[in-house]
Amino acid sequence: MAEFGKEMRKQFILDDKTTFVNHSACGALPLVVFDHRNRLIREMEQVPDVWFRHKPEAIWSENIKAVAEFLGSKTSNLVFVPNTTTGINAVVRSLNLEPGDAILVTSWTYFTMKDTCHQVSKQHGVEVVYVDVPFPLRSNEQLIDAYEQMLSKHDNIRLVLLDLITSVPPVLFPLKELIAVSRKYEKLILVDGAHGPGHVPLNLEELGADFFTGNLYKWAFAPRGCAVLWIAERFHEKIFPPVTAYAFYGDGELWKNYLYQGHGDFTPFYTAARAIDFYRDIGGYERILSYCQPLVSEAANLLVRKLGTWHYPLPKEMQTSFMRLVALPKLSKYPPVIVPPNEVRRKIHNMLEINYDVWKRFGILCAFVSVENEAWIRICVSIYNELDDYEKLADAILTLVEEDKLQK
Repeated sequence: MAEFGKEMRKQFILDDKTTFVNHSACGALPLVVFDHRNRLIREMEQVPDVWFRHKPEAIWSENIKAVAEFLGSKTSNLVFVPNTTTGINAVVRSLNLEPGDAILVTSWTYFTMKDTCHQVSKQHGVEVVYVDVPFPLRSNEQLIDAYEQMLSKHDNIRLVLLDLITSVPPVLFPLKELIAVSRKYEKLILVDGAHGPGHVPLNLEELGADFFTGNLYKWAFAPRGCAVLWIAERFHEKIFPPVTAYAFYGDGELWKNYLYQGHGDFTPFYTAARAIDFYRDIGGYERILSYCQPLVSEAANLLVRKLGTWHYPLPKEMQTSFMRLVALPKLSKYPPVIVPPNEVRRKIHNMLEINYDVWKRFGILCAFVSVENEAWIRICVSIYNELDDYEKLADAILTLVEEDKLQK
């Protein structure tokens, strides 16, 4: 079993000249998973007719079984989708929401999910209601109370979109309690678990939601284009993919609706079992957690100390295991986006210019974001990272700080 850090990095198909501290954005692919997928692509391209007509059912079944075991799901309730955004679209667009109905989201809901809800709003006269997440967020109870206030005030809410872990800022939501309060008001519950699989242990059958969707390519080492959608049995004949599948028979078997959606490359789905094997072969959740959790805290503390800034204020129970937010020093070239106080839809923005410049100049891939009218650095830790990666990031930012002083 390879040691985590630099030795483990050799097992990933990552550019040797680039420092990666933004794993949660796109994930990273182990060589064994990459090679397995390439073998599948070769097989598909050698005999495409045989592949598309005779291969999908068996290889889908093999892989969905492995993922179902990994996520605590019945195979009959689980299907593959390319990403969490597709899973959200499948549910929201299939529910036949009517004028006067409402969807409950938050100011931290991922932008593509919010945009999906607003598009449905325009098409069907549905209201989008926001929980404006308090800042600073001091406890789980504070967030639960904010949800309860909105649910008690808006009887027309039909669907509650809950985050397991938000992307920016990275926060672990009290999902069990939020599901309970949503059930109290008899609402449908859709969980955005984009950062869940591989990041936190899951048992989808015991979660208590109606729908769950999550990516396998972020923290479970599958290729991009591999995610899942869990649908409670009572909704199997009501939730359909955005693209009607070739194998759609309308006979109640959920997987047939999602199996075969034209002549595309679905090998990411068929590599999921191999990715889970890799996850387990390197020691599984407990070994990954024991390495990454202390490292992400150490890396965040290092940045705070060297940059003279501060941590994003968050109670310990809401911190994620592999991601942190640290304030970026003020840089005149890279100002935060200032959002009016009453604007809840666009409180979070990517700072793409500094993202690109730090990569181009220093060879570091990191996320820089604007939250609550302040600029922040979002760092992630995976099994191939070491503290030296974050030393490099700190030094790069300090270079920008010195250059900024010379411009004044």
